[in-house]
Amino acid sequence: MIVSAASLTNEFSKNLVRNNNHRGFNLENYCHNNSFFDNTANNNVDYGFDLDRSNNLMLSGNNANDNIYGIQSYRCNNINITGNSFKRNLNYGISVGYSQNCTIAKNEIDNNYNYGGIAVYSCFNSSILDNVVNYSLYGMSIQACNKTKVLVNKVNHNKYSGIDVSDCNTMDIIRNTVYNNSEGINFHSYDMGCYYINISNNTISNNKMRGIMTYELNNSTISNNILYNNSFMGINLGQSLDNILYDNKMYYC
Repeated sequence: MIVSAASLTNEFSKNLVRNNNHRGFNLENYCHNNSFFDNTANNNVDYGFDLDRSNNLMLSGNNANDNIYGIQSYRCNNINITGNSFKRNLNYGISVGYSQNCTIAKNEIDNNYNYGGIAVYSCFNSSILDNVVNYSLYGMSIQACNKTKVLVNKVNHNKYSGIDVSDCNTMDIIRNTVYNNSEGINFHSYDMGCYYINISNNTISNNKMRGIMTYELNNSTISNNILYNNSFMGINLGQSLDNILYDNKMYYC
C-alpha cells in the first residue's frame, strides 16, 4: 500500500500495487495537487484508490481491478478521472461523494458486481462523459446532485437501471446509448424528487422494462430521444409535474 497524508504536488507513475490487506493507494487529509498516471492497483482487499479530502487530483491510464472499490473519492474537489480501467470490483468501479467540479471521462467500467459502475452522490458541477459502463448492478447511480452533465456514455447490459437518478436538480442527459438493462433511464425520489432535467438525443433500446421511467420528475424536458424494443413501454411518467415531451420516436415499445 502507498499512503500519502497531508502531502502536496506529487506524481505517482507506473507503480504496481496489488494483493495488499487494505488499500492500493491512499490519499488522506489535504493531499492537494497530486497525479496518478499508468498505475496498477489490483486485488486489494479494500480500495484500489482511496482519496479523502484532497483537491486538484488527476488520475489517468490507471487500472484498478478486482478490489472492493476501484476508486472511492470523498470530499475531493477538482478531480479528473479520465481514461482508466475499473473491472470486477465487488462494489463500485468509481464512487465520488460530497465533491465539486469533478470529471469522470473515457473510463472502461465492467463487471462491478454488488452496486454499480459509477456512483456520484451529493456533488455539485459534475461531468460524466464518454464512459463505457457494462455488466454491473447499476450502470450509473446519481443521487442528490446539482448541475450534472451525463453525455455520450454507453451504458449496456446492467442488471437494474442503466442510468439511475434520484433527488437531483439541473441535469443534462444527452446523447447516451442505453441498451439491454432492466430500466433504461430511471428517475425516482427518496426526498424531494428531480427538477430541471434535460433528457435529449439518447438512444434507449432493448431494456427489459421501460425506456424512461420517471417518479417525481418535475419541470423537465424529454425530447428527441429514440426508444425501441423496450419490453414494457417507452416512456412512463409517474407523479411528475410540468414536464415537456416532444419529438421522441418510439418503436416496438
